[in-house]
Amino acid sequence: VPGPNDVFRYYNLSMTTAQRYMMMRNVVVPSCRLLPSHIGTICLSNRNEAEGFYQKTNGNVFPWLYSPEQPKADYLWNGIGAAYLRNETFTTLREPPEYQRMISSLFPDDGVRKLITVTIREAPYNTARNTNYQAWLSFLKTLDTSKYKIVIIPDTNNLSNNVFEEFEYCKIASINVLFRTAIYKKAYLNMLHASGAVYAAVFSNSPLFQTQPVDTDGASTTPWFHGVLAIDPDEHHQYAMWKRNQRLVWGPDTVDVLVEAFNTYVEDFPEKPILPVEEHGFQSDFHKQLACRSAFGYMTERFSMSQLKQEDIDTLKMMVNLVPNFIDPIYTLAIITSKYGKLNTAIQLFDGCINLLETKYHVFSDSSKTALYKTLCLSKAEAFEKANRLDEALNEYIKINERCPNDNYILEKISLLGKN
Repeated sequence: VPGPNDVFRYYNLSMTTAQRYMMMRNVVVPSCRLLPSHIGTICLSNRNEAEGFYQKTNGNVFPWLYSPEQPKADYLWNGIGAAYLRNETFTTLREPPEYQRMISSLFPDDGVRKLITVTIREAPYNTARNTNYQAWLSFLKTLDTSKYKIVIIPDTNNLSNNVFEEFEYCKIASINVLFRTAIYKKAYLNMLHASGAVYAAVFSNSPLFQTQPVDTDGASTTPWFHGVLAIDPDEHHQYAMWKRNQRLVWGPDTVDVLVEAFNTYVEDFPEKPILPVEEHGFQSDFHKQLACRSAFGYMTERFSMSQLKQEDIDTLKMMVNLVPNFIDPIYTLAIITSKYGKLNTAIQLFDGCINLLETKYHVFSDSSKTALYKTLCLSKAEAFEKANRLDEALNEYIKINERCPNDNYILEKISLLGKN
């Protein structure tokens, strides 16, 4: 559906309209065919045309709160993290069979050399994250070409890059995402540097390592890693849902980093695994905390009490299981149960949150302990009132007043309940 800015959405990255058209036609639209459920893709000439399709969906849309009048984006990693928390199974991206045949004809197995791809990043934005050509070239020259067949995939934005002229190029993979996915799946190892192309490899269960610098741009800062990606650079986390033969190599793409990452990978996986490899999973309590905080932030942005979905409740419950002293999901579950009349359960949950304030607890917001105490006790008191347990409600309001005096609303509640 066309967007408001030259048919695209507003975008603060330095891509021209022509480059955006190229990415839409060569990446976005054909990527839909990677989904096993894909039936067809339609590009509409104006937004009004979307209404007819939307009305026929009966609510089966993604993002689930989307409408043509109020479009909502949902493409960042924290949505994937939330799905992982509730144990959803990820779809495996699959290129059409004809692309598998093309790859097999272009890169037939010779029983000797293992196929390795190197994906170049040469984007016109966030350029500090672009590939360090000289480091990669020096590293590739250390590899034994009698054992490895090295194929270079240049950036879609610059197909004329011939820095690696002594190695074979596969430029069709740069402009055809279906071909790219097929060669990633065929390879013994795919090597990338902080590239969006990595996701074609990740979700096709293809082997890879990606070098990852820190603090080169807004999407490589520690707050970004924590809040969106739910990983910590200092702890060198791996993505929990990535396979063990899919690795994030923390650091810039220097020769030393590349050599060490490659040798470690080859030592761990001398041959390409045939069966699916197990996931990394969570590697520390802090990793779990980051995952839950990221998922909670994602969920609350889209959370609608009037349109509550089971997946929202499932996500909250998994957060509580993973991080039992994370107050926010417990409190949200309490609000939900109170709304649906399960007041005794809600009161127990509110009480659990209050008790956590005396421990080493975690919260999503930066609220002070006093403000949290007041909010939690107020919610508990209101639940008592709904349950017609007025004496207990009065006691709760009195507790709030002792700790947070001179609140007119609390004083009025004490006065009214005291008269009863």
